Amino acid sequence: MPIRLNLLAEQQLAEELRRRDPVKRAVLVGLVLVGLMLLWASWLQVAIQRKKRELRGLQYTIKAQTNLYQEVLLKQEKLKDAHARLVALHQLATNRFLWGTVLNALQQTVVDDVQLIEFKGEQTYRYTEATKPSVVSGKTVPGKPATATEQIVLVLRAKDTGPGEGDAMLHYMETLGNFPYFQQLLGKAAKFQLASRESPQEDPETGRPAVRFTLECRLPERTR
Repeated sequence: MPIRLNLLAEQQLAEELRRRDPVKRAVLVGLVLVGLMLLWASWLQVAIQRKKRELRGLQYTIKAQTNLYQEVLLKQEKLKDAHARLVALHQLATNRFLWGTVLNALQQTVVDDVQLIEFKGEQTYRYTEATKPSVVSGKTVPGKPATATEQIVLVLRAKDTGPGEGDAMLHYMETLGNFPYFQQLLGKAAKFQLASRESPQEDPETGRPAVRFTLECRLPERTR
């Protein structure tokens, strides 16, 4: 039977032991793990960059929406101010004092022996500036719009040419106070007040004694 000698057996055994060396395996495993970590880090970096781009896009959208929101708020304030002005103008147009109606009422309150010499109307306004909203002790105090308080005074100068030396004047004052328009305008308790009365003097037109007098009436103030 032939005898076979493996002259490379020692080298093969050494090679086999080298391949089975645990340190080498650990190194290989470590290299694989490092490679995986590098891959994972690269993926995270890509993901971070993508999220940053998304964040910048969202920040740009939020800024655009914020600017749009501020613009909408500004337009709402302008619209609110314009609406308030239109309401004020409408109130002024619909509630303004009509002097023609007063003249018409005076034509319907003519009394015998009383001659209206002069009619004067004084119409003045007292303005109050608008106030802006303010914060007091942490609480918001709303502002107030500008207002205008209307003051109207009616002045009638007339003369009484009746025989009673003032009786027709009293009848004229009563007629004015009982007229429906003036009652609605002044209230039932309000009357024309006698502001002045002169002594009887001869009237050059009739040759009879005449009493000149002045009536005054202050209308209730109206604030718009």
